[in-house]
Amino acid sequence: MDSKQLMKFLAVVDHGSLGRAAQALNITQPALTRSVKELEAYLGVQLFLRQSTGMSLTKYGEMLERQARIVQTQLDHALDNIRALKSLEQTIVRVGVVSSASVVLLPDALSRMTSNYKNISFSVIEALEDDLTARLVNGDVDVAVAFRLPEGEDIERVATGFTHLGGTIVASSDHPFRGCPPVSLREVREKAWVLPPSGTRVRQEVADFFLANDLEPPVPRVETRSNLLMQTLVLHSNFITWFPQILLVSKEISIYPLVIKEDCKPQLRSFSIYRRKEKMLSSAATRLLYELKAELENR
Repeated sequence: MDSKQLMKFLAVVDHGSLGRAAQALNITQPALTRSVKELEAYLGVQLFLRQSTGMSLTKYGEMLERQARIVQTQLDHALDNIRALKSLEQTIVRVGVVSSASVVLLPDALSRMTSNYKNISFSVIEALEDDLTARLVNGDVDVAVAFRLPEGEDIERVATGFTHLGGTIVASSDHPFRGCPPVSLREVREKAWVLPPSGTRVRQEVADFFLANDLEPPVPRVETRSNLLMQTLVLHSNFITWFPQILLVSKEISIYPLVIKEDCKPQLRSFSIYRRKEKMLSSAATRLLYELKAELENR
């Protein structure tokens, strides 16, 4: 018995007939029939019940299917690892980051990497955490830096560090609420908001903040995943949004936190570095991982 026989066996199971399985495998039906019969002869049992409506498994076939699925998964993992080993000298590293990490952590790490390793280049994707999760699982990015991604079968956290203040309510310097006495959350809630879509971490932070003060969260007039659009609407259209406090120290950002009447406890959060489980990283991606971990440890 070899792996090709098992894969042909599973194709018949998945497609329910020799004809459809042969078409999917791009082989002739007689060749597939011969392979199944050889497998049954080798095992000394009947694997399929041949019926007019198709092929169904016997009790022996059901047991073989369970084991064949395991073998198939192990072979897939082996092939993935071999491909990763072949690309250990991959020179393009794909990294996904939340907006604050792209400003605070990534520049210094990339600067050191580009200075020390002349043959390595980088593809950087800035996105919200739900998007980064999907990209990491799908293999679109090698490493992700975020606050909290769902850990489990596909994703593992490599490091956590650099605790800092979370988001806060911000407006432009010429917003009517700026320069006034402290305003209430109820007043702020009724103004025009721009926020990321429902289901994102930022929206949940905003909701938790208002609910903790016994208020329903604001309903945004504009929903967007674009940080640039959010900042533009705040700066030029008197919108209000939720913004990482760590970025407010930048001289290039001309938006400011509003002074709120309520005694609002500051939220704390930490950056975390994530990678995909059971996927070998290229040497270039591994180097970036170490640089990002060093960045967390040194802050």
